[in-house]
Formats: sequence, C-alpha cells, structure tokens
Amino acid sequence: MEQLLGKLTHLLPALPDEFATGSITELKARGGYSVDLEWADGQLVKATITKPAVGETPRIRLVNDIVDVDGISHIRVVDQ
Repeated sequence: MEQLLGKLTHLLPALPDEFATGSITELKARGGYSVDLEWADGQLVKATITKPAVGETPRIRLVNDIVDVDGISHIRVVDQ
C-alpha cells in the first residue's frame, strides 16, 4: 500500500484490482513514519503521514509523479 524509498514515499504503488476501494491506518514506514490511507476506484482519496519529531517531510510519489505535499489538499503531513 505504501513504499518508502530513501526519503521518497510512494503511495499505493501496486494496488490490486481486488482492493479498488478501501483504507488502512497506522501503516508503519521506515524512519518512524506512520501512514493512514484511504482510496476509491484505485485512486488516493486521503493520506495522512505522521512524521517523527526529528523526521523530515518526505517527498511523495503518486502513480508516476513526484508531488509537493503543500500543493495537494488530500495529503497532509503532521508531526508526531
């Protein structure tokens, strides 16, 4: 559901057709990050990434694009 590559977090990198709609909470990622995801029709609807106190805001990859979290309303990064 989520893949952390260095400081690049790829959300929903290989979502199977059987899970076209769903959600998951408190998915743990390398570096002390926690991720909550919600998706519908294979598309990300909402994501919350909780970063550790000393962690950096990760870069986010959606499908084939690396995006700036500040420019996307349905993705937010919060401090632990």
